Amino acid sequence: MVVLIDTNVIIDFLVAREPFYDSALRVMKKCASGEAEGYMAFHSLPNLWYILRKSQQILRLLWCQL
Repeated sequence: MVVLIDTNVIIDFLVAREPFYDSALRVMKKCASGEAEGYMAFHSLPNLWYILRKSQQILRLLWCQL
C-alpha cells in the first residue's frame, strides 16, 4: 500500500500532539515495517522546518538522538 503522509500527521508524531499521536504512530509503524510505503510532499519539508523550529529545545535534542 502506498500512502501520502500529510504534514500534520508527521508533526503529530514528532511532537506527540494529543489526541492524534496514537494514530500518527500507527501510520509511522506501518511505514517502518514495510506494510505501507509512505511518502510526503516535497513542499512539506520547509513547512515542517518552519513549524518544528519553534518546538521546545528538549524535543529537538531528543530528535537528534534518534
